[in-house]
Amino acid sequence: MGNPRMTEDEKSRVEDFAEAILHGDEQHRAWLLEAAEAFNTGEPLPEPKTTATQVRINELKDTLEEYGRHKESCIDDICNCGWQEIIGRELTREGEELGLYGED
Repeated sequence: MGNPRMTEDEKSRVEDFAEAILHGDEQHRAWLLEAAEAFNTGEPLPEPKTTATQVRINELKDTLEEYGRHKESCIDDICNCGWQEIIGRELTREGEELGLYGED
């Protein structure tokens, strides 16, 4: 607890509060303490610190959202085009990727 403007009573209250809410990794716990001190003294709250875990969670959320959009797109294709056309398109795409078709 490094804020010299805090009284001992305020520091004690912040420590009690922090003890009740502390969770997460060391970086997050340090941010919670800093935020509690700032709040208690009326200062602006510090910017949240993103941990590597949170970055990975955000990446996974983005991947799931993209999968959801792709899934919806596939369902729309099936409903709108019919499965024969979709299979034909996929086979053509795979053949092109494998270089089965010559350039015109």
